[in-house]
Amino acid sequence: METEAENFKETHKEVFENCPNKGARWSLESYYRHQKTRQRAATLQRIKQTGRTPKNSTIAKYKLTDAEMRECLNHFNSKN
Repeated sequence: METEAENFKETHKEVFENCPNKGARWSLESYYRHQKTRQRAATLQRIKQTGRTPKNSTIAKYKLTDAEMRECLNHFNSKN
């Protein structure tokens, strides 16, 4: 896995250059590296908690499958 700042978007380079220490830089790199995965997981968790499906644009953005959403909805229905 590569962790160099040039592997991230141009908008994030300035943030990486202004980090006060290596720990802060690592935290930011980790955040941006796993951002989509975390947001996708949070969307599935929200379906489990609320029982509502997200908008079509959200489904397309995170490439959610019908099986995943059905599983989350079944989890919601089994709790209620």
